[in-house]
Amino acid sequence: EEKVVAEMIDFCRKAGKEGKVPVLLGYSLGKSQEILQRLGAVGFPILMDSAGHRMCEVYRELGQALPPVGRLGKITEEKVRGHILIVPPSMVRRKGLEVLKNRKVGVVTGWALDRSAIYRYRCDEAFALSDHADYGELIEMVEKVRPKEVRTVHGYAQEFAMDLQERGWKAWALAGETQLVFPLVQMGIGKEAKRKSRSKGVN
Repeated sequence: EEKVVAEMIDFCRKAGKEGKVPVLLGYSLGKSQEILQRLGAVGFPILMDSAGHRMCEVYRELGQALPPVGRLGKITEEKVRGHILIVPPSMVRRKGLEVLKNRKVGVVTGWALDRSAIYRYRCDEAFALSDHADYGELIEMVEKVRPKEVRTVHGYAQEFAMDLQERGWKAWALAGETQLVFPLVQMGIGKEAKRKSRSKGVN
């Protein structure tokens, strides 16, 4: 992750030296704030689209500190000179950046692991930085929050719900059926039977 952030910083610095405006694509909620946190800490002056800027205000209202960021508004060469822009990918599709003739665009997404992302997002570079929690981080979050009940959705929702059940949590997948985990499995007994049932396609 730190390597990817270093690449983003280098990308922005090189663009500036070439007389170009560095533009980073990231969704207005979550991704934009993560980019701001990483680059703003380095001291880059940053402008963000209106939706992302409003989300930053909400973050601050909820107690999350963020580096300073200006509101982009209408794009002009004069306004953006010397700044990094953080805007959503949709701005490229809407051709909202065409007024900037000297721009260098990078997308920040977990999909950057697929090199075709450069063509899909119509950009010059792609940075593989995902704001999604991995398996261990999801487990850690549940243990910290200690909810009465967990509902899982998307991806391996059923499998994750069953894993949480094994750890003693009341958990259900929102789609499909989640197999009940009985005490024998929770105590670590009968896991072999569970493994065999999964291999037979029983969920």
